[in-house]
Amino acid sequence: MLATHVMNGAARPNLSRADFACLLQESLGTDDEGHSNIGKDVAVNFKLISVIVQIGIEPLISVQGNDPFQKQIDQGRNASELKCSLDVVILVLQQTPKIIFHDASPASAEQRGILPVYAWLLTIVLSTVVRSRDVEIRDRCGGILHACLNVDKNCSHGSYVTDLFREVVGGMLLLVLIERR
Repeated sequence: MLATHVMNGAARPNLSRADFACLLQESLGTDDEGHSNIGKDVAVNFKLISVIVQIGIEPLISVQGNDPFQKQIDQGRNASELKCSLDVVILVLQQTPKIIFHDASPASAEQRGILPVYAWLLTIVLSTVVRSRDVEIRDRCGGILHACLNVDKNCSHGSYVTDLFREVVGGMLLLVLIERR
């Protein structure tokens, strides 16, 4: 798969727009027997979603300065690419559900502890939902959250994902209530 060739360690991938489009197409495709091109290897799939997020999602959700009139992320080519990027993340979660517990910490954060994929994805998904008005984009974000919660529900280790989501939602609700005063 193309993703295994575009990242070296923690370095930022260097892909042209055309190569990234090929990566999305390859990731969303199937083999001759109709099986997903996305395999079951957690390390490879983590590398894939890292590339997808760094190139296909983060540039669209990062705020450029204090420009309140910044172009919406859900217009034109941006919307199409974002939807495909979110679809790849969902496919990865379906193929390798336990990936949500994989360490997503950058190499520079070794002393700060482990950042599991579900916590990393939560920040990406919430930022995407806040910056988009497109129902299909929001539905895909919900699909990612739902996939993480399903894995958590079916594991015997505890409810880490559910607990984190509950804390985040509780904190967000508290902020809304404080702002309304």
